[in-house]
Amino acid sequence: MSANKLLAIVAFSAFAAQALAEDSIKPDVCVGMTFKVKNISEGSVAFECRYMGTKTIKQMYEAGYRIVASTQSIEDRYVYTTVFLESQGNK
Repeated sequence: MSANKLLAIVAFSAFAAQALAEDSIKPDVCVGMTFKVKNISEGSVAFECRYMGTKTIKQMYEAGYRIVASTQSIEDRYVYTTVFLESQGNK
């Protein structure tokens, strides 16, 4: 397991513990893979989320989630982006 993936798991665990303490906040973590970072901001990257399934960043916000942290790592030709989400408590 790479150091970045281990860091992402530790960070999510800490985030999830805090979020679960509040009933209205539901955490999720999503990982996206692309060749270029630019594709993420264009909305063309589909992220695999643990609970929500496959979503783009726009769909995450539409579902009532917001990004509270993110990490990126580059392995071979791919850029892996991990986003940590929490619900807005309204959906």
